[in-house]
Amino acid sequence: MSAGFPSASTPDELDRRVSSALADGGTPERIAAALSGQPGLSARLRPGLVKTAPPLVELDVELLMEQGQSVHRVYDLAVHPDGRVELRGRHEQ
Repeated sequence: MSAGFPSASTPDELDRRVSSALADGGTPERIAAALSGQPGLSARLRPGLVKTAPPLVELDVELLMEQGQSVHRVYDLAVHPDGRVELRGRHEQ
């Protein structure tokens, strides 16, 4: 196994890691930073808000896999007035 890669690099692994970061709580910026600090992951918030109620931010996440491939997904996060962040959707990049 290559150094820096998770032992189970699959698209499901990406969803599991994002769900775990959301469960830990925090702002979208903190969630993106926590994901980026994990081996094999890069995460960033796309600029701007989608003006819905509550507003949405897009979290752009890429998982680098051992085989040299990557999984790239965008997660739609609802930011509630009380500070909660909730997953509203996911789409492939």
